Amino acid sequence: IEIQIDEPENSNYIYTPIFIVQPIIENAIEHGIDMLDVGQGKISVRTYKDENLIIIEVKDNGTELFKRIGSNSLPMNDFGYGLRNVDNRIKLLCNEKYGVNITACETGTTAKIIFDEVLVRKAVEK
Repeated sequence: IEIQIDEPENSNYIYTPIFIVQPIIENAIEHGIDMLDVGQGKISVRTYKDENLIIIEVKDNGTELFKRIGSNSLPMNDFGYGLRNVDNRIKLLCNEKYGVNITACETGTTAKIIFDEVLVRKAVEK
């Protein structure tokens, strides 16, 4: 597996809910790159900020999801336990407009975890 991690400077100061990236990477391996017939599995993790908004993006080069749903988003009803858990915890900490979004395309799958750093910080400091 080839893994690439791209994080912004000072990312060690970003407030994040605990245990939210591991289930996403586990899914990228199990449902994405483990299903490759040929080639090397690749995963990239990118974190970026837009004011208070934090986006953690996990991409893999597995195409099984694309074969199943085409160039669409995975409906939340199809989320497994790990994805649903991460999505629900973010919604509880922030609100319903934040959470996990999974999309597929011909070159792989992208999972985006989106949350408001200020709301997470407030919840953690309670």
